[in-house]
Amino acid sequence: MAASLANREAYTADNLVAAVAAARDAIIALGGASPGDKTMVDALVPLVDTLADAVKRGMTVPRAVRAAAEAATEAARATAPLRPRKGRAPGHSPTRASGRPTQVPCHWH
Repeated sequence: MAASLANREAYTADNLVAAVAAARDAIIALGGASPGDKTMVDALVPLVDTLADAVKRGMTVPRAVRAAAEAATEAARATAPLRPRKGRAPGHSPTRASGRPTQVPCHWH
């Protein structure tokens, strides 16, 4: 992520998208999670996709970030029926996690 930002005098919306995409890619590479594993990746992927699309359509950065946060929150809520396959949750009671959304991304909004 830091490499995608580098030292610049000013940053653009495209720089923001590149940095968030780099963070997503690093999280996926390090944790090995994929969408559907009931991890923060389930919310992070739509966050990046929505942010990139909003910026591409010319939306202001604050509006694009808000749209991305809403997409991430909705995606996190959609994980409620999933059973966790990665992260800390699989070692805990899978039935306890079922019916609850993945927790971390719900607080981004």
